[in-house]
Amino acid sequence: MMNRLESITARHGIAADRLHVRPPTGFARTMPDRVQTVARAVQGNETTMLDTPRTIDQHLRTSGSDRIPGSSGSVRHLRSGRMPKEEFAARADELLDEVLTARATGSPAAITSAEDAVVLHHLPIATQVARRFARRGAPLDDLEQQALLGLVQAVRRWEPGHAPSFLSYAVPTMEGSVKRWFRDRLTLVRRPRSLQEAGAVVRNSREELAHRNSHEPTPAEIAAHAGVSETTVRECAAADWMCNPDSLDNALQPDIMLGGEDHFLDLVESRHDLAHAMSKLTERERRVIGLRYWDDLSQAEVGAEVGVSQMQISRILRRALEKLSEDLAPAA
Repeated sequence: MMNRLESITARHGIAADRLHVRPPTGFARTMPDRVQTVARAVQGNETTMLDTPRTIDQHLRTSGSDRIPGSSGSVRHLRSGRMPKEEFAARADELLDEVLTARATGSPAAITSAEDAVVLHHLPIATQVARRFARRGAPLDDLEQQALLGLVQAVRRWEPGHAPSFLSYAVPTMEGSVKRWFRDRLTLVRRPRSLQEAGAVVRNSREELAHRNSHEPTPAEIAAHAGVSETTVRECAAADWMCNPDSLDNALQPDIMLGGEDHFLDLVESRHDLAHAMSKLTERERRVIGLRYWDDLSQAEVGAEVGVSQMQISRILRRALEKLSEDLAPAA
């Protein structure tokens, strides 16, 4: 069993090797059995409060109890050694202080270790947040993944003064992560599976870089941070827009998709706009877009269907998206 919750699920990738790259496979499927037992200890509004040891075994040995802020339910526990709410909060404060100390050193290893400890300490909170959405019909594993992803983001972005307490900042962040995932499922068209998996990584990398550097990152910066190609970054941006133009708050910026400064994503008002713009494309362009984004084919597979090379397909896609950009831009 890997220490630190599979090294915080493979360095915040999360799930099998990267959980938010593979949402359907589920975080719980990759967790050790005893970690799954902790996750399954949550019943409704109940959760298990855990200390922050170095391994999951220690987590289980030091699990405590009490209520999470905002919860009316009592808390179940798997082991003796209860941790009152006040003690849990005090330990959380200590760990957050360690994060600040680590950041002051500028050591990436120290920062990672300190942030991981905060994530582990609040893992049961993420599980409870996921449970709040369980009646909407989504697999609990998927909800837990998204809540954990939100927790990781909250820890990375947290600064003193962001909110009255870390939890008052982290819980809305976790809830937002789950809600965005639900919105992504209710799309106008279905994203290609490969882009579903990579899309979350690209979006989260963009958000983290934008927060860290206080400016919109370039496709190259996002690609380097996410560990994918620039082509993948641009395709994920295109898929976000093509599949869900009404959820613009979740979409990547247009300069990422097209490499320009036009902000046409902010100009798409309805699905009717998309249908009207699509009608102006050539039959070949519509077919390529349909095969790529509706039928979940790779560029190489689209090329085989259309009878041209993958490079030509890439050019056709880019040209079609540029046309859509121009058509959706307002008149001067």
